[in-house]
Amino acid sequence: TISGNTATGGGGAEGGAIRESSGNVTVTNSTISGNMATGSGGPEGGAIRTSSGNIALIYATITSNTSPGDASIHGSSGTFTSFASVVAKGGPNCTGVTATSNGFNFSDDSTCAFTAATDKQNAGDPGLGALTNNGGPTATQMPQPGSPLIDGVAAGSCQADGAAGITTDQRSLPRPDATSPACDIGAVEVQSAAPTVVVVTPRFTG
Repeated sequence: TISGNTATGGGGAEGGAIRESSGNVTVTNSTISGNMATGSGGPEGGAIRTSSGNIALIYATITSNTSPGDASIHGSSGTFTSFASVVAKGGPNCTGVTATSNGFNFSDDSTCAFTAATDKQNAGDPGLGALTNNGGPTATQMPQPGSPLIDGVAAGSCQADGAAGITTDQRSLPRPDATSPACDIGAVEVQSAAPTVVVVTPRFTG
């Protein structure tokens, strides 16, 4: 998880969480939330800023990253691919890049161009909880009951398109969980609670 960082500078092009000039940025089973770029001299990218490198999101949660007049994710050139990731509350979410969607992405606007048949764009609130301890070594954002992210990746597609070998979430918990063959969009896979075992002891009278 990368959270609570601020990049400053009058020249712009900072990147609140990640700034890469020419290399590649791959975000897998990770959360980037609540970061900010505050420069005014050019495109910043509240979460990620690249100049010519490639960006890849795989089971990523990118939320609530801000930059005045710019987006959560900004790239000048290079490619942008995404699978089973949520980019939301960035206002706008993407500038300078158009995603090659590998499917099952979620965005609350249309700026990332998640236009695959299995994507959800302009889809409203992703229904994520606050960044907090949900188990595992780092804080995460848990999809809340009724979230459109839950089971948003079709059964049989959980390891498709760049996600080969991913069988756990950011917390190292099973993906998918034990009760459904479908997977959740983003870094966290909701785990169904184990059933409560109730032991009834008969009583006889008379």
